Amino acid sequence: MALCTSTKFQSFSKWVACSVFSIGQRFDHCSGRREVGQALGNILQQSNALQLPLDNEESIEQGTLIPRIDLCHIGSASVLGRRQMNEDRLLACRLSSHHLLLGMFDGHGGCAAADFSRALFPGCVRSCLSALRNSTRQSFRDLPPDSFERVLGYAFLQVNNLMSRHFFHYAPVRERTWSGTTATVVLLLHSQQLIVGHVGDSRALIYRRGRVQPLTVNHDPSSVVPLTDILKEDDGGGVTEPERIVACGGMVIPNSLGVPVVNGRLGMTRSLGDAELKAYGVSAKPHLTSLTVRHSRASFLALVSDGVTHVMSDEEIASSIAACRTPQDAAKFLVECALQYGSNDNASALIVPFGSWGKS
Repeated sequence: MALCTSTKFQSFSKWVACSVFSIGQRFDHCSGRREVGQALGNILQQSNALQLPLDNEESIEQGTLIPRIDLCHIGSASVLGRRQMNEDRLLACRLSSHHLLLGMFDGHGGCAAADFSRALFPGCVRSCLSALRNSTRQSFRDLPPDSFERVLGYAFLQVNNLMSRHFFHYAPVRERTWSGTTATVVLLLHSQQLIVGHVGDSRALIYRRGRVQPLTVNHDPSSVVPLTDILKEDDGGGVTEPERIVACGGMVIPNSLGVPVVNGRLGMTRSLGDAELKAYGVSAKPHLTSLTVRHSRASFLALVSDGVTHVMSDEEIASSIAACRTPQDAAKFLVECALQYGSNDNASALIVPFGSWGKS
């Protein structure tokens, strides 16, 4: 499902790509010269990359070519799989002329928490950005990345608190007790600064120069790697995820399949919602990462649910996306691959193209 479509733009782009590709095939077959096919292949790659319009203001400010990433360039797809209900929710919205907000929410115990998170995150992030601007009296360009990490971190806590309050007063007992969600949320500033916040087991990946790099780590009860708790004044002190659960009075025990879960119920140690497990150490504090996108090197950002990652490696995900002509084609192809590979869960993908989209 496309978040934003432009039929004329997509039709023209496909016509250009198909035309150049066909010419490359004819010349290669007729002349037998591999060089001609490779040269035309390079033209095709450049035409794919140039589908992103130039952000004139950012390019002048940075002294280099910066593409403008609009919502209609982002690919998205979500499939039911073998479940009775699709509990995955995707988010892509523009907070301002220079800021995009993206999100992947994989709900459990119903879709209430995922729906609530998708609806509340834009407003909470805007509110936190406004508070940051008022407190610093500086341009966002002059602020270090950790300022925006704090913004996103506080937005996670704000969404979780609002959700808990709403569920306590208005939600049925089942939703109040069981509903929760992963959250992988990305703030894209000025088309080149990425701030990633994450709880749960959805995943964010960036593909640069033919190599894939995960930007998130799974928060699960089997993790033995200490993770710092992310708001800077609240250091986790080298405590692992299961150690935190046990220290808060919770239990990490295997379910009927032998998979460790919290209190015999939840397969993750951080989430939004799951109000009754918060007292046992299931945290809403996100793991935060920031990096600068070099569009001459970076091809795309991918947000995927565990319906994809349970059956595909990071490399398989990246190569499947890189083989496609458009982000929308890539998102659809990826979730279809997950189903073919035997995924039983909802499978969802959000693909954001960068300046090197279409280049090898």
